[in-house]
Amino acid sequence: MLIKPDRPRSRCINSLLAALLLQSAGALADCVTPPANADWPTAPAGQHGFTAAQLQVALNTFNEPDTNLHALLIERDGELLLECYRSGKDTPITRRYGLPLPFTGSSEFDADELHDQRSISKSVVSLLYGIALAEQQAPPLDRPVLKDYPSITPVWQHSEPPLTYRHLLGMTAGLDWQELGHGLFSSDETPLYWRRDLAAYVLERDRVASPGTRFTYNGGATALLAATLEQRSQQTLTALAADRLFAPLGITRFEWAEDARNRSLAFSGLRLRPRDLLKIGRLVNQRGQWHGQQLVSADWIDKITAAQITTDIDLFSLDGKSVQYGYQWWSGTVQVAGREHRWVAAIGNGGQRLLLIPALQLGLVLQGGDYGSAEIQRRENQLVLQLLAAMTRQD
Repeated sequence: MLIKPDRPRSRCINSLLAALLLQSAGALADCVTPPANADWPTAPAGQHGFTAAQLQVALNTFNEPDTNLHALLIERDGELLLECYRSGKDTPITRRYGLPLPFTGSSEFDADELHDQRSISKSVVSLLYGIALAEQQAPPLDRPVLKDYPSITPVWQHSEPPLTYRHLLGMTAGLDWQELGHGLFSSDETPLYWRRDLAAYVLERDRVASPGTRFTYNGGATALLAATLEQRSQQTLTALAADRLFAPLGITRFEWAEDARNRSLAFSGLRLRPRDLLKIGRLVNQRGQWHGQQLVSADWIDKITAAQITTDIDLFSLDGKSVQYGYQWWSGTVQVAGREHRWVAAIGNGGQRLLLIPALQLGLVLQGGDYGSAEIQRRENQLVLQLLAAMTRQD
């Protein structure tokens, strides 16, 4: 990665915009059509219902100098329509676990650069759980978690209902866990980077709600899901991802950052190329199919993207309502060309977002570097709405 302290610069790779869109966008340059042998087929955005003038509004937002966004990609029906990259500050999780230093510089991003996905990692773990479940290498959803961790005896161990894997997947464990809205030194997530016994750390805490009744964002739940997958499969999480998911998708370059004890950071450590993240979105939009092969069962895709519970969070909302949560995936509704559509998304700290509208077979990827910032998520909401406003035809 090239580190240099220059001002933000961006490039768009797009077959429609090359001729029509960038003539008046002084800050956007170097626009070329992706090569024919790229791992995504390409098409003009206009063929998929986007208008150039309104798309330009969104690109201007993406390119604002005070917005630390690094990548923007759009695909529909399996064709890449827009691909933009820009330079910006970044603190990768593989370097000091993402802790910034005073001399952190500007990174140059392009189609081949790996990018932190942060909590999008959770959504990938959910896909891996479904793959393993189909192969009987993951516990059934309603199996009590403590049956697989008999040495852990929390005070609520005999309480009803029991804590199950369904609750871990849906962030409804009912345990006392403080994460969202907490900084590095007060978040219960932080000790996951070094604790020896992750299961004990997650489970040996007070029960504050009946499992299944209250949403509480909990990276420890994802860490426990991953630990269970590793026990059942006798593979590391990284190996599981590489063998069962990434290889079939043609994803050959990725990183999964590890904690102080060399365990994959299931809740935040994945690094992918934005193009490869978009492949995961296409897989979900196609209900688990990839090039004719059923990599993840359609039933599992339906389960993880269904609204299992309504949260009290509106930070990622596109319509002002509280968003919903499935099994490690977010969801909500949005208006597109006068019609209400349901979206599902994998979302990560710093401006990482994979947003899908299955009814339109549409996928968007946004990548950023403002870790710990709520403002970048709000800015991305604005950008997504501008992108969808440019979609004036839904056929």
